[in-house]
Amino acid sequence: MNLTILKPQTFLLIFLAVIFFSCNSEDIVGPNNIIEYSQIDFDAAWSSSGSMIAFSHNDLEFELSGIYTMDSSGNNKVQRVFGNASNPDWSPMDTAIIYEQGDAIMILNLASGISRRFASGKGIGKASWNKVNGKIAWVYDNFLYVSDPDGTNFIVVNVHCSWSDWSPDGRYLYYFQPLSLSGGVRGGDALVRCDLQNLSNTLIRNFSSDSYLDNSHLTVSNTNIFFSSSFGDGSSYVYGFNQSTYVFAKIVIELSFSPSIDPISNRLLYTNRTRGDGRLWILETNGSFRKLTY
Repeated sequence: MNLTILKPQTFLLIFLAVIFFSCNSEDIVGPNNIIEYSQIDFDAAWSSSGSMIAFSHNDLEFELSGIYTMDSSGNNKVQRVFGNASNPDWSPMDTAIIYEQGDAIMILNLASGISRRFASGKGIGKASWNKVNGKIAWVYDNFLYVSDPDGTNFIVVNVHCSWSDWSPDGRYLYYFQPLSLSGGVRGGDALVRCDLQNLSNTLIRNFSSDSYLDNSHLTVSNTNIFFSSSFGDGSSYVYGFNQSTYVFAKIVIELSFSPSIDPISNRLLYTNRTRGDGRLWILETNGSFRKLTY
C-alpha cells in the first residue's frame, strides 16, 4: 500500500491540522533543494517517567554535537555525550542512557558520567530498552538481538531487521523488515511484532511506496505506532498507525522526523524539519503543536 494520507478517523482526527512555519538564518539549502542545517536536534526519546527528554544534536561547531538531556519543559539542558552520537534511549529507572557512537552501542551511567561499551561491530544499529524487564534490543549486521544489559540471556529474534521498539507492557518487540519491489529495489518495510514469551513473530502490516526511501524511528504506545518515512526527494514525515482501527495516516503534515511517544501522557515528540527550524516539537493530546524552548 502506498504511503498516502487516508481519511482521518478516531484518534487521528485531531492530528491532521496544517500549520506553517517561518524561515530563519539557520537553514542551508543543499543539492536538489534538499534542506540542510547548521544545527539540528533529532532522535529524541522520552524518559521512562515522562519527565525528561534525551536527544541528539548535530552542529557545525563539533564540540557542541552530542547527546543532551533536559526536562520535558525544555529546562536544565545538559550535554551528556560529546561528539557524533545518536539514538539515545533511557533505562527503566532513568539512571542510564544507551546510545550509538561510532561502531559501538554504549551505556552512560548518568550519576557517574561514565560510559561503558555494550556491543560493537560494523553495522551496529539502534538499541531500545525494555522499560518493564530491563532487557535491551539492538540490531547488528541486520540481525535483531535481545539480552540483559550485561549481555547475558542472549537471544536472536530475527534477521533483516531494523528500528525496534518495545510495547509499554514489555511483552512485545516491534521492528521493521525491508520489502523489495521487482528487480530487488527497496520498496518499503513490513512491520512485525515478536511475542517475547514464546518468540513468535507476527506480521502487522506492510508499508510500501514506489517513492519510498527509508522508514525509521519506530515508537509504540498502547494502541498506536508511529514512525518517520523518508523519500527520494529528501523529504520526511511522521506517520501513525492504529492497531485497533487499522487506520494509517500522516500525523505531521509539515516536514518532520524521528518521533517518540510518551506512553504515560501520549504526547508525541518529534523533529520539525521545516526550513530553518530543525528543533524539537510536541504534538499535545488535544491536537495542538508546541515548539520546545530550550
